[in-house]
Amino acid sequence: MSYDILWSELALDQLQEAYDYLEGVESGLGDELMDSVEQLQDIIRERPLLYRVVGQRARRALTQRFSYAVFYWFEDETIYIAAFLHTSRSSEQWPA
Repeated sequence: MSYDILWSELALDQLQEAYDYLEGVESGLGDELMDSVEQLQDIIRERPLLYRVVGQRARRALTQRFSYAVFYWFEDETIYIAAFLHTSRSSEQWPA
């Protein structure tokens, strides 16, 4: 089963912030982040149970090359991405 994915406004803002930061470090790095996120999104869509639960219901999936995590949960046929955070962020900032 393949799930629909909905990004929260907060997660999209966090992704844009990461993209902007990496582009400032080196041109093209932000695009590499986006490619990594797309690959991760495809994995989550196909196998949402693959990643462990880190709160009451949120799961955390890590990007391949970059130190960022996607926090999500799913219901019915939809995956909800709640946050996109750098892994150095405190666990108190993770969604439950």
